[in-house]
Amino acid sequence: GAQHLSQALQCNSTLTNLKLHSNQIGNDGAQDLAEALLFNTTLRHLDLYCNPINKAGSDILLQAFKSNPILIQVRATN
Repeated sequence: GAQHLSQALQCNSTLTNLKLHSNQIGNDGAQDLAEALLFNTTLRHLDLYCNPINKAGSDILLQAFKSNPILIQVRATN
């Protein structure tokens, strides 16, 4: 799931908006996506609304968000 998506995002050169709401992405998936965000240079909006990501997963995403100057919006509430 999120691991394969993460690998694709690392190579992405066109996608700017990704909506993943209600996809059962948990903390492990958040970790995978956070790793991708360290390499991705095009994604500007990431919607993870309504996924079971708790504070630990949110903190991981926050660190990636801070490290990615291109990404301007992450929505990650459940």
